[in-house]
Amino acid sequence: MAGQGMVSQSNRRLGRWGSGAAIVVVSFATFIAFADWEAWLTLLLGAWLIFSPWVIGFTHTRAMHYSIGIGAAVAFLATLELWLKNDASSGRHEGHMASP
Repeated sequence: MAGQGMVSQSNRRLGRWGSGAAIVVVSFATFIAFADWEAWLTLLLGAWLIFSPWVIGFTHTRAMHYSIGIGAAVAFLATLELWLKNDASSGRHEGHMASP
């Protein structure tokens, strides 16, 4: 029994560290050369953080709340980035001047 619990705890920790490391790597890749795939990948990583407590099995823990909160923030920012980039590239706002 104790061995199984330690393996489960190790898998959860590995999943959290792996998700965090993937977000950091994709974020640094954005500094080098921005591409749409990086924002989409960040959005998927945010969604993974939201759903990982149920997939990996660490529901009803403090880590679940952190994972969902951080995942929601990452997904929101990635969605905002995609929306702003696509809105700016659509050219709908060209020629419009802001009111003083």
